[in-house]
Amino acid sequence: MSASPLSETHACIVAYLLDPLHGSEPANAWHWIDQMAQRVGRISLITSPHGSERLQALARSGHQLQPNVEVLAVESHRSAMAPPVPGWYRQYGAWLDGAAIAVADVNADLSHHVMVGSPFWGSSLHLARGPRVLGPVGISHVPPVWTAARWGARGAIAEVTRGVLGAAPQAWARGTAGVRGATHVLAADPRTAWMAHAAGRSWSKELLEGVARIEPNPEARDLTLVWAGKLIPRKAPELALLAWHEAQGSIPPEARLVMYGEGPLLEKLRALAGQLGVPDSVLVPGRVPQPAVVSALRSGRGLLFTSLRDTSSSQILEACASGTPSVSLRHPGVNGLDLWYPRNAGWAAEAKSWRGAIRNLSHAIVACLNAPEDEWAMRSARCTDIASRQTWAVKADRMARTYLSLMSPRGARGAVCHSDPPDPVAGRNNVALGMLRDDGIRF
Repeated sequence: MSASPLSETHACIVAYLLDPLHGSEPANAWHWIDQMAQRVGRISLITSPHGSERLQALARSGHQLQPNVEVLAVESHRSAMAPPVPGWYRQYGAWLDGAAIAVADVNADLSHHVMVGSPFWGSSLHLARGPRVLGPVGISHVPPVWTAARWGARGAIAEVTRGVLGAAPQAWARGTAGVRGATHVLAADPRTAWMAHAAGRSWSKELLEGVARIEPNPEARDLTLVWAGKLIPRKAPELALLAWHEAQGSIPPEARLVMYGEGPLLEKLRALAGQLGVPDSVLVPGRVPQPAVVSALRSGRGLLFTSLRDTSSSQILEACASGTPSVSLRHPGVNGLDLWYPRNAGWAAEAKSWRGAIRNLSHAIVACLNAPEDEWAMRSARCTDIASRQTWAVKADRMARTYLSLMSPRGARGAVCHSDPPDPVAGRNNVALGMLRDDGIRF
């Protein structure tokens, strides 16, 4: 590790699970710790027993953390939460209580919780001394009512519970515990920033995801759209098929849709492609290694994004790093996309009903596949510019500056750390979306 202002710093970083090969949040945690280990002297990593086992398996396959990272596995305590809080969050909250004790015992110069991405459910930081960083974290938006029939009974109950708890987190016992346990919050959305401000904590703006490198492909692109993600109701992969079917006749006959991912809807999607009469133009290969998805994005015309609820999107950012615009569905469940990905960096379809989503998304597909080359290139360049501010190296440099600011005498007194200068395009989007708070918070 080269000499840096943090070369003598001991940081304690908390992540429930790390995995560079599978899952957005575990991959994000891996990259944060890998990058920060190159900037600080020593890291004590607090993780779950499952996280520790996964790290051992990764090491056997050649994926190792930096040598200055010490791994400490922590068991869960008995959960302090009860139904209707979903079971996963009860389990996670119980683990946070155990992690909080471990963080305090480590007694590092600085503590940082990087995963899971929610300011709710508890805190691993509240017992620690010194600067304490939470994030990046964000609050998922409530999916629109017209999507309710797509969730199934169990999924619908979980979404309603999530929406009720997230609508007024200050109204329940542990709702703001994550933010209150920190001295600085990396906020991925305005509501998290407002929570930090209301709790008297400093905050800065940071996207949940990152990318390793920027690799736009200047060669001619195939007339292919790529869909990638878990094949579950929340990601709405069937919507991609229905919109693709509706676009037939208005797109070139050689155009193709490739859908990568695994999950309970895999066989249903393959059957639906046959029923719609589009099996020759749609490929559903299932799960493939991440490099194969990136390669498809680099050679394809666009990414097709259909999620019904997400704070942001690792797939869109990965596409941006390849210079590949996105064809995305925009609605209240994914309002956070407009904070980070201006609509003119791709083709965005508004939706206020399921039928409207199919129709408008098909129009966006047609626009992408038929766009003149100069228009496509302009949108591609905007994508590359977005991704250039979100490489893991750039993000880790920002984090290092935050660490230094918090550890300075002024930072220790609670000074607000700087955020990056606001992006003018994103700023206009934020104003249009009502992202200016009455208390003066500007995200």
